[in-house]
Amino acid sequence: MRALSFWTLFLSTFLVYSQSADHFDFWKNGKWESEITIYNNDTIPEKDSFIVRKLEGMNAFTENWKIFIGDGEYVDANVTRAFDKETNRWKLFYVDDLNAQLWDSQNVDGRLYFFKEFSYKGKKFYSRQTWIPQSDGSVVRIIERSEDNREWRIRYWQLFKLISP
Repeated sequence: MRALSFWTLFLSTFLVYSQSADHFDFWKNGKWESEITIYNNDTIPEKDSFIVRKLEGMNAFTENWKIFIGDGEYVDANVTRAFDKETNRWKLFYVDDLNAQLWDSQNVDGRLYFFKEFSYKGKKFYSRQTWIPQSDGSVVRIIERSEDNREWRIRYWQLFKLISP
């Protein structure tokens, strides 16, 4: 019985942290646009867009994001998403006019998430996001938030479609 418990723990630990370099092969070059955005249970009519370019010969992408932030305003951001062969993990580096953020990744329940800890007015909170390919070629993006890094609630649910290669 002890051996089974050890191997179950060993395998579950290995599977939680293993990531594949080809995980984002569904992320095609071109302009992706949000067809549906639900923010805190409200549908947002404004469209976010990502212009995606896969770097030649690498498991890496450069992305230009235009993200709606409210009151008719958008933020432009540059993103690099890349697989780090040394750690066997995906990294996401986000830069806009105010922020430079490094998001690390982890598999949770079989899904790859990018995680980031934030501090606002002295209080910590956590954010994580994932991209889920759909059978029709679209991609669902989910952004969740937690106050304690244990219980998560969905803040954004978005459906992206490739609108031009």
